[in-house]
Amino acid sequence: MEPIDIVRLEEAVVIFYRSTCQEQAHLHEWLTKVHLSAQAWQFSWQLTQLGKSQEAQCFGAITLHSKLMKFWHEVPAENRDGLKQKIPQCII
Repeated sequence: MEPIDIVRLEEAVVIFYRSTCQEQAHLHEWLTKVHLSAQAWQFSWQLTQLGKSQEAQCFGAITLHSKLMKFWHEVPAENRDGLKQKIPQCII
């Protein structure tokens, strides 16, 4: 998968949540691929930041939750402790 442009991703998420069913069907396929990509570990944190749209924050949080629950094995062992510390910091 090509590198994900965060601006394009944010726009797609907002359009997905605010569009018609026909537009949603097309975007759903792409967003699902993006959601499952290894790059999701990086962009999910960016999307949850203050100042992002509610739609982007929601997609980022859902993606991060999915990655933590189903793809924890993708995180290198040496990065796991740092990630465990980052999660509560982000929530607070």
